[in-house]
Amino acid sequence: MSNPLPSLRGTSQQALYPFTRIISCATGVNTMFNGSERRWVERCPLYNFILPMSVLTATDKASWLSFHVENKGMYNQNCTLTLGSTTYSNLAMMSDDISQTNNHSILYDQEIHLRQTLTPASYTPPSVGTSFPTFSWGGVAEMPLTQVSSFLTNVAEQPSGPRYALAYYDGGWTNFPTSYLRSWRISYPLLTDTDQTTLVNFFLGMQGRYNTFTFTDPLDNTAYTHCRFDMDELQIHYQTKNQSSTEITIRQTYNS
Repeated sequence: MSNPLPSLRGTSQQALYPFTRIISCATGVNTMFNGSERRWVERCPLYNFILPMSVLTATDKASWLSFHVENKGMYNQNCTLTLGSTTYSNLAMMSDDISQTNNHSILYDQEIHLRQTLTPASYTPPSVGTSFPTFSWGGVAEMPLTQVSSFLTNVAEQPSGPRYALAYYDGGWTNFPTSYLRSWRISYPLLTDTDQTTLVNFFLGMQGRYNTFTFTDPLDNTAYTHCRFDMDELQIHYQTKNQSSTEITIRQTYNS
């Protein structure tokens, strides 16, 4: 049976800006000394939500308190949240407490955290390409962009002073990288709904950390293969209508 969150301010809205939607994948990863990996999918994506609610009326406050009582805090897991044309089901409260703060004369603030508890009976990831997408402005990244170049060294420090080091990358080993491996930290401070959908669909198509893709570094215009997301959670922060922000990390692997 559907158990929708209360509507707010006399409208059909169940969430107020700003709020956060978290897409949570689950990938098992075994990383070898040569930078290659074995990965597997542990479950379908689930969604979490952080819903700050400011300047609520006394009616909104009473509705949420009643909802909290009816659901016995964290007990029920059949709550639903509708955002636009999408309804998220099988949601549960993440706290047995509800804190409602009277910061104004007759107005209240609260913050609700929700977690999806069940995966769909069947799930097919979106069909996306094998290259990181280009967004509406013609690029793959906004600023700030951090580029990291990493070697792997085994170091044994001796108390008497000598230091012994073994290079795994560019150390002359067979089936090991002959140079560094790259990673990137990218911030997207302002995404339209269209660009956000492009990024989300690509993340879902890659199933978080599971699949690899080609990423063209905008700083050196080099296409790096065997890259993957270095995270299983993508947090989308909705600032206002048609404006959101997020951050991602991408890691290059060795031929895997």
